[in-house]
Amino acid sequence: MKLREDGFFIPTGERSGPPSGWTFSALDALRPVLSSLPAETGAILFFVPYNRVRLLPPGHSGAEVWNECKRRAAALAQYHGHMLVVDFLKPSPVTNDDEGYWDGQHVRVAVADRVVRGLAGASRGERSADYDILFGGSVGR
Repeated sequence: MKLREDGFFIPTGERSGPPSGWTFSALDALRPVLSSLPAETGAILFFVPYNRVRLLPPGHSGAEVWNECKRRAAALAQYHGHMLVVDFLKPSPVTNDDEGYWDGQHVRVAVADRVVRGLAGASRGERSADYDILFGGSVGR
């Protein structure tokens, strides 16, 4: 496995000034897509579970970037309603299982199945050590 070669990952974008001025192009591209959905349509946004070798160590300066990105995803979901935001991108039994990954970012079938089961559970409001629910709209309830 190539887990040690991947290194940390931090979202790209303009990071000068306070976090409120930072750019997250993926979220900017997602906004009009979500706006085009009928109001009653539910959706789930989720942060995928990278292996622990891609996660930032405690105290790393890039943690603020991820925190802001996740905060904005939750705000986007709250604005559009009927949405759920689930965070698997955190230290957890999933991200600590090296056998569940092809490399630091790509999961094997067992982890993919676990994520799908986790999303189903999160949509019912269930809690898990595998994920955090960042915003819990009324998806699937």
